[in-house]
Amino acid sequence: MIADHLSRNGIAVLRYDDRGVGGSGGNVVSATSADFAGDALAAYRYLQSRKDINKQKIGLIGHSEGGLVAPIAAMKDPGIAFIISMAGPGIKGYDILVDQTIDIEMREGISRSMAEGHAKDITDVLDIVAQEPDSAIAAQKIIKHISESKADMALLMDDFESYKLMNNTFFNNPWMRFFAFFDPAQAWSSVKCPVLAINGSLDLQVNAEKNLNAIARSLESGGNKDYSTMIFQGLNHLFQPTETGRISEYQTIETTIDPDVLQKMSTWINERMN
Repeated sequence: MIADHLSRNGIAVLRYDDRGVGGSGGNVVSATSADFAGDALAAYRYLQSRKDINKQKIGLIGHSEGGLVAPIAAMKDPGIAFIISMAGPGIKGYDILVDQTIDIEMREGISRSMAEGHAKDITDVLDIVAQEPDSAIAAQKIIKHISESKADMALLMDDFESYKLMNNTFFNNPWMRFFAFFDPAQAWSSVKCPVLAINGSLDLQVNAEKNLNAIARSLESGGNKDYSTMIFQGLNHLFQPTETGRISEYQTIETTIDPDVLQKMSTWINERMN
């Protein structure tokens, strides 16, 4: 939908398969957001080789994690002409995981105290990962921690061992180690090109106000004055109109992406690049 809209408004678009998906090679299991930034830069350099593309006007649009990948890429190559961050992080993934756990669970009717307890379960494991660079040793510590702190669950679950292994697999891997502890401010503060950062007011995965404010602060600290942030009212993480923002609604909402979002992006790009 985004590519079609931009193309119809005079903006060439290159879309490519993610690393390890479809026609793309590479090992996605060991990859991090920094690796994905390298992939984006490879696409950027490919476009620079084409005679039908204006080499001075190649930008990046990234959604969610892509909104972190884009500034990392621009940090590595100042030739990037512009960035649109769609629901991208402005704060560490560690804090995003806490916020989204509480926001998602409370929207599903779980009490704040219980949701905060589940968020603490996450940070307890992440703290182990942060303190232990050796993933094998971290795995031992994670399994020991869960065995001791969640011993009562062993009586309630059919396969408590799989639960412990699942937690280790999810939190103790290269991607999570980077995402949870890399500070996006490090990248955003080095971005000098025009930036449009947008989000939906009912985004339960990447809190709009907290992350957009953080992006703005980082850009300001780096001296970038050509940026805009915008919260679209009543839209979820995928920029769909929603009543609740619940993840369970994503596949039931007919609208793929709100037309106002598409129009904002194309208008902003054409104003900056023409």
